[in-house]
Amino acid sequence: MLLDAESKARPIGVGMTRAFPDGTVIHSEGILGALTDPNLPLVPLIIGTNREENKLFNMRNNDYVRWGPASSVLSFLPDLPQEILKSDAYAALNQFGSGLWKLRAGDDIARLLANREDASVYLYRFDWNHFGVVNDVDLKELIGAAHAVELLFLFPKALDNLFVQYALTDESEDDAKALSASMRAYWGAFAHSGVPSPVDSSLAEWPPFTIDAPRSLQFDGALGAGITIHEGELVLQSLLEDLASNEAIDDGTRCEIFTRATFGDGNALPEQATTTFYRTACSEFDRSGYIERELSRLSQGEQAD
Repeated sequence: MLLDAESKARPIGVGMTRAFPDGTVIHSEGILGALTDPNLPLVPLIIGTNREENKLFNMRNNDYVRWGPASSVLSFLPDLPQEILKSDAYAALNQFGSGLWKLRAGDDIARLLANREDASVYLYRFDWNHFGVVNDVDLKELIGAAHAVELLFLFPKALDNLFVQYALTDESEDDAKALSASMRAYWGAFAHSGVPSPVDSSLAEWPPFTIDAPRSLQFDGALGAGITIHEGELVLQSLLEDLASNEAIDDGTRCEIFTRATFGDGNALPEQATTTFYRTACSEFDRSGYIERELSRLSQGEQAD
């Protein structure tokens, strides 16, 4: 059993070790099986993602961002980002990858749960990205609303951290703290009642996500769109169409972005969608060769570490 679990949990290509659905501790059909199992009662849930999740990981990719020695008051750090090398490609890479993240961890899960009569699901997207410029690099473009940035707002003492302070302007710090107070009001109301809409508040009511009315809340500050209710849901086809029609990148970059986002462990798309995209948008792209080069590069990086 232990050897079987180790084998099935091992990443395929790249990715993190996966939980093993042993049927005792973890549902035999994994988290999706647990969420749809009528024998397991649901509790109210808040689920969501950040608009630019993937930037936290892609910012360290030397194909897109040049890093070098730190300077000025941060000279004690080993290195700092110096330049975004391919701005349009970097934006497209993060838009598609973060969209897939939202689809899989947000809208798909919300749709799955909303089909249950006992569901009470609240979906959000965190959009705040108003960082300043450090080392001549615009952190809004580099990091933005990346993975885990929302935690700074839910645990606001982090906003007073030296490094975070260095990344904010006076204006964006005030904006961040105002949004933090609003977010904590929503989460606090949810902890008290299971409904994330503060009583006697001027804040927008957070509607549940339902099949008939798929709505979510988008969190931004006054420097952006503010806290808004979004009508509608994300589907895979719209993500693929956006990538295929992106005129800011060439076809080679488009196909690299698609492959990079979908070949890793746990990231495969439905076979028909993958086949159609390669046939229509990447007919001359050497997918196998690209994956082989990427795996070799990743392996060399791990050995260097």
